[in-house]
Amino acid sequence: MHAYGNFLCTPFNALGIRNQELNKSRYKQARSFFEQLRQSGTRPKGNEIGNGAQTVDYQAPGTLSDWLLSSMNIITVTPELGTNDPNSDDFFIKSKEVLKDVLDQNFKWMHFSFSWLATEYPSRKFLER
Repeated sequence: MHAYGNFLCTPFNALGIRNQELNKSRYKQARSFFEQLRQSGTRPKGNEIGNGAQTVDYQAPGTLSDWLLSSMNIITVTPELGTNDPNSDDFFIKSKEVLKDVLDQNFKWMHFSFSWLATEYPSRKFLER
């Protein structure tokens, strides 16, 4: 499993650290989701959430999450499934014990996200096409 870090990248990855695009009124629901995820207590200890400039210290133009939110109004995050354990800060985790811990710790925010999106996300109509 690829796990180089302990963060969740949100749109818009082509922008700098201030990420002003996400502050536009059309993204109010996405901001609400990201804030609730930030405050949910479900992410691994030390997990950061923000765009590329805020998390991995570089901008990444052309990411799928940027396009999905701006064009389809679909809320997404790009996870780096690490933890505070330095053994999880590897491009590919080799240890089965570390991998299990990473998955256990990250499952909580994933479950929170799917539950929130299933009940709160009104743009589910795109699935009905």
